[in-house]
Amino acid sequence: MKLRRRLVLLGMAVVVLAAGVIGGLYAYHALTPPTEYCRLVFGPESQTSVLLKLYRWKLYVYRSGSLEEAGVRLDPNHEGRFLFDVTEPDGTQHEVRVLRSATIELDGSRLDYFSVDVKVKRRFWEYDIIPPSTDPSEAEASHFNGPLLLQSRTKEWIRDRSKEIVAVIGSGVEREKLRPAVVDCERDFPKDMHPVAELEFPSRDSTQPPIKVTAELKERC
Repeated sequence: MKLRRRLVLLGMAVVVLAAGVIGGLYAYHALTPPTEYCRLVFGPESQTSVLLKLYRWKLYVYRSGSLEEAGVRLDPNHEGRFLFDVTEPDGTQHEVRVLRSATIELDGSRLDYFSVDVKVKRRFWEYDIIPPSTDPSEAEASHFNGPLLLQSRTKEWIRDRSKEIVAVIGSGVEREKLRPAVVDCERDFPKDMHPVAELEFPSRDSTQPPIKVTAELKERC
């Protein structure tokens, strides 16, 4: 009788232990995010491509741009950021900081993204937020150290009314799955360097050429 009771208790302990292990595995996999990818592109001709893979809170950097070659595994620092350098074929070097983050929007939806800061040529900063992808072939890319172009944030232009021009300096031209990074004019950017906007307005007289105006943008916000 005592032996049977011991066997019953042992069987119950095994069941409880198995249930705990299964429950722990389920919770672990439920809390473990899926593997995520994004891509960083560098250079005036987009000649350097770096693929990033986030797997179980580790960042893998594929400097060849392909998963076929071995990547470098990075652990986050005390701020949760991953730090590494990128060197272009001509020797141009950049410091890169990556943070995986999320924001709750006003409508309650969740916005997930990679926050990427790059110290271009180790001189000034460019940044972007990149939506993660679970498919490396579909990963969105951000262009750093590309041609600097003014991008207007002013949407409406009304004739005969003064208008404040709001613009950002973007790196590169937006194309499919390739987004221009934004120059951070507040961090290490020369204070005496100001972009010049070239504006073109149609003439009231359709027989006359358009009116062209230039404006130096000196205020930063």
